[in-house]
Amino acid sequence: MAKYEVKFSCGHTQIIELFGKDKDRQRKIEYFEERGLCKNCYKSMMQEIEAHTPLGLTAQLNPLETYPFRAYFTGDTESVEDKVKALGFTWTDINDGDVSSTSELMGWSCELKSSEELGKVFEEVKKVFPEIEIKFDFKEVDMALFKRLKEQEAQNEVEGKKQAAELQDKIDKLEKPQRPNCYPVGRWNGRFYTAKKGYRRIYVNNKELLITEEDGQAIERFDKQVENYKLQVAAIKGDENAVKQLEKTAKIKELKEPEKPDCYPKGRWNERFYKAEKGYRRIYVDGKELLISEEDGQAIDDYLTALSRYEDTVAKLKEGV
Repeated sequence: MAKYEVKFSCGHTQIIELFGKDKDRQRKIEYFEERGLCKNCYKSMMQEIEAHTPLGLTAQLNPLETYPFRAYFTGDTESVEDKVKALGFTWTDINDGDVSSTSELMGWSCELKSSEELGKVFEEVKKVFPEIEIKFDFKEVDMALFKRLKEQEAQNEVEGKKQAAELQDKIDKLEKPQRPNCYPVGRWNGRFYTAKKGYRRIYVNNKELLITEEDGQAIERFDKQVENYKLQVAAIKGDENAVKQLEKTAKIKELKEPEKPDCYPKGRWNERFYKAEKGYRRIYVDGKELLISEEDGQAIDDYLTALSRYEDTVAKLKEGV
């Protein structure tokens, strides 16, 4: 693209922008100099022509546009401007790409999506201007392409609806999580806070509530089920991240979580052992000193080691390592 100062055949000079190869640009410049009109002279010429031309209506078709059909008035529209405007036409550029034009060609036009809409416009225009001549400024090949594109669009819509129905059927077959009756009703931040043994503390609508440990676990299970359900829905809809996350979850489920031994301390414990008399280990649970046998201590130690390895593996799977 480059700008050129061109002296048109009308004698006026104007700066224009030209595209394409150098030889094509030069050919256009020569045309403008020999037969072209500057912006103002071209506009005046078209206005003069229209003032002495009977009112007409021209239909155009560009199959690739969102609004492929366009109808615009030609001829003397100034004397009937109010009637044309009442028909829903707007004042806009109707330049059809004439190379001799270096400016916009304004006129009254409307854009339409279908041939049916175009036909209705013809009917309304004929009611107001019975003698108007209607011209079609497009070829049969344009209409053939338009029809082919519409058929493809309709086929795609049918396929799209079919695929959507199949996806919805898969979603409907998923087991939806059932909200437990103990689930907090109101504004809750989803967090649990420490409370007395056997309970959890939460805040709902800015008020403190105590719930049992059993209810807290039920709420956590439901939240995880909801998260998993949403992932399954997203995966069905084609979300690749959701598919990968579900694959990770499946691999984690395949792992065997270490089984907690019966001798494992029940209560708050810092997972530390302290020296005691021979054959025993000393621990502190809920702030109280307890003595456990060396055998039980070793079983707990082995469990904690296995649990650490399990959790490390799970963490790596979640991170995609």
